[in-house]
Amino acid sequence: MAEILIKSVNKNFGDVKALSNFNLQVNDKEFISLVGPSGCGKSTTLNLIAGLEDITEGEIFIDGKLINQTLPGDRDIAMVFQTYALYPHKTVEQNIGFSLKVRGYKPDIISKKVLDVMNKLDLISLLKRKPKELSGGQRQRVALGRALVREPKLFLLDEPLSNLDSQLRVAMRAEMKILFDKIQGTVIYVTHDQSEAMTMSDRVVIMDKGVIQQIGKPLSVYNNPNNLFVAGFLGNPQMNFIEIIVDIKENNINFIFEESSYILPINNNLPKRIKDNIANFKNKMIIGVRPEDIQLCLKNIENYPIKGIIKLIEPIGSSFYVHIETNSKRIVSIVDTDFCGNIGDCVAILFKNYKIHLFDLNNNKNVTIN
Repeated sequence: MAEILIKSVNKNFGDVKALSNFNLQVNDKEFISLVGPSGCGKSTTLNLIAGLEDITEGEIFIDGKLINQTLPGDRDIAMVFQTYALYPHKTVEQNIGFSLKVRGYKPDIISKKVLDVMNKLDLISLLKRKPKELSGGQRQRVALGRALVREPKLFLLDEPLSNLDSQLRVAMRAEMKILFDKIQGTVIYVTHDQSEAMTMSDRVVIMDKGVIQQIGKPLSVYNNPNNLFVAGFLGNPQMNFIEIIVDIKENNINFIFEESSYILPINNNLPKRIKDNIANFKNKMIIGVRPEDIQLCLKNIENYPIKGIIKLIEPIGSSFYVHIETNSKRIVSIVDTDFCGNIGDCVAILFKNYKIHLFDLNNNKNVTIN
């Protein structure tokens, strides 16, 4: 397989800066996902690696070899696109083996390689069918098989599951993860779907407006977001953000919100990442808490500082999304299905203190991570 190094890459389309100072190392046999909103530069990055676009500035290396001027066909890369781009007049077998035929492989070798890939992808029963006779998931597997049969150094996958329905996407992402774990391929995967990025990747690269916001293991990035963008992008529903006044006195941190004060005692129970960064706290900040880290109380609510009215309860099967409205803010909590509150009830809102994040209003940085 391959190791990829992208150094200080910029890509401009006229006056539009699609990528800015992009730096990334992808290790051999690693599955890495580029994730972010539309227009963040994910697909542009793939196109630069594949040689489908020219680099404005910077360098790209594969296994230590500079490939800036290497023709796309000489980079030993296989790319799977959002659109399957299958040949409609060819059978599944012919579609998968076509790239080998173009490269001059002998028919018996082509047949052996194609059958091996079709076995891995459970496509043997579809051998003689043409694309119009296949479902979306089957066509996706054929497109993937066409990439696998070449045994390239690097796989580039550009939103390959986006045309599938939600149930099939979940099934296919599991199949793809198992497959690439088996073949030990180096993969760069582009998606706007955070669930795909979180479940399939060894590491994720969060992008926004052509700039890398954070790189890390999925759970590490989720639990320790660098900034407001990453915190808000990862998670569904997204993290709750509340503007607060921070007042530190008498061994307490007071978060003042709508004239209520949420108190964190500065003691041994205070998380180290918060205690170690108290010096970075400012008078006005944003507190961030994920919906699963907010607890709701229906009894003795007068004893709690933050309260709100339930405006909406969304049942999603295993849990409820509960929308609570305070005087000026809508807060979402995820609770178990045994929650007995109703729309219109007043509830107390409690945070899991060890899960709180604080963000600087000036630069949006998370000041509660080390």
